[in-house]
Amino acid sequence: MILKGFDSIEFSLYFENYDESFDPYLTMFAEYKRKAQETSIEQEIDLHGVTVKIGRAGIRFYSYTLTTNDFIVWFRDSSKGEFPPVRVRFLSGYLWSMGLAECVKSFYHWFSNFNLQISETKLSRLDICADTDEAQFIEADRKGIVTRAKGIAIHGVDDSTYFQGKRFSGFVVGRNPILARIYNKSLEIKKSAKVWFKDLWIKHGWNEKKEVWRVEFQLRGDVLKEFGIRTLDDVLPVEANLWSSLTKEWLTIRSPKDDNVSRWPLKRKWKVIQRAFLNQEASPLVRKKVIVGDSTRTLNQIAGLVISLAARNEFEDTPEVLHIVDNWIHRKLDQKNSTFQAETTLRKLRFIQI
Repeated sequence: MILKGFDSIEFSLYFENYDESFDPYLTMFAEYKRKAQETSIEQEIDLHGVTVKIGRAGIRFYSYTLTTNDFIVWFRDSSKGEFPPVRVRFLSGYLWSMGLAECVKSFYHWFSNFNLQISETKLSRLDICADTDEAQFIEADRKGIVTRAKGIAIHGVDDSTYFQGKRFSGFVVGRNPILARIYNKSLEIKKSAKVWFKDLWIKHGWNEKKEVWRVEFQLRGDVLKEFGIRTLDDVLPVEANLWSSLTKEWLTIRSPKDDNVSRWPLKRKWKVIQRAFLNQEASPLVRKKVIVGDSTRTLNQIAGLVISLAARNEFEDTPEVLHIVDNWIHRKLDQKNSTFQAETTLRKLRFIQI
């Protein structure tokens, strides 16, 4: 099994009419941000058919952060200055369950409701990767790395990420604006709870007895321009050449033989990575898994909390505790002047629907 796709994408949007047309939305965002600051709780609203969370803070140069389970959008108070008024990040689950082309289409369809005239887009970050069960990496592979990475040695990151106990689980090459991560994805999803990856891998022929490793390249800024990538529309046409350049010229893993690096033969596992082809596509089954999430993990959390509540209040059986929980839920709903059905509907809309 070898599966290649995009894991994260960031881009900026410029407009002809941002200051004139977007002021009512900025006023609304400011009010919900104020409520979030007062209550220390992110505010959830239905915005053009998608549930977004408005947080207590923005990021540098951007006053407002709007988050869904598919993407994050940052807005500035004004288009004046050198920074674009809007930044967008497509998240992993969005890209893997819908494919880049469909993500772009569905996002722009939603964003069109703001009635802003987009004059320009600029790509600022692209993460492209390949997952495979045909290549298992070990710490000794670091000795055979040949790379164009500048200004930094091959290095590991923090032990909690790249070692599971005494078990090696990955390494990083380079630093911004271009770097590569090679790590055990099977171990990583246990921490991130992205269990829907297993369904994706199975769909593409994963041998479940084997662990899956990921080779991932993160590109930013000027490096993207060097590859001829300036907008979202530029990505797919150059994807194959991009992967070839990254895995044949910028980074290879070889078998050290002598002091002449040019004579080192490529390791078989790296040839597997080099031949990866783009097979990320829209998948209703995986999309459903992404939306549903890890129900087992959620149930385990609920069970633990219910047992803790029972212990603290000396309840003797489950129905007694669940009755208290049910009453508490409805009390909170009454305070919000809402209903259980309305709240569940709101949460379903955290994802773009297909």
